[in-house]
Amino acid sequence: MLSGFSRLALDVKQLKMKRLDILAHAFLILGIAVGAVAIYRLRFDSTNQFLVVLIITLFYLLWGTTYHHIKGEIEKKLLLEYLIIALIVIISGFLVFAQ
Repeated sequence: MLSGFSRLALDVKQLKMKRLDILAHAFLILGIAVGAVAIYRLRFDSTNQFLVVLIITLFYLLWGTTYHHIKGEIEKKLLLEYLIIALIVIISGFLVFAQ
C-alpha cells in the first residue's frame, strides 16, 4: 500500500506524462496538417508533392523515435514498425505522384 506522499508523487508523474502526451500528439497533428496544406498548395506540381511526402515521413520518423525515447519505451521492434510504415507511405506517395 502506498503512503499519501508516494501516491501524490505518482499522481504528479502521471500528470506530467499526460501533459507530454497531449503536447507531443498536438505537435504531430500540427506537423501533418502543415504537410497536408503544403500538398494541397502544390497540387499542380507532383514532384514537389512527393518531396513534401518525404519530409512528412521524415518528420513522423523523428517524432516517433523521439517521443518513445523520452517515454523510455523505445525498442527495436517499435523502430522497425515505424520504418515499415514510413516505407509504405513513401512507396504509396511515389506511386501516386510519379509522372
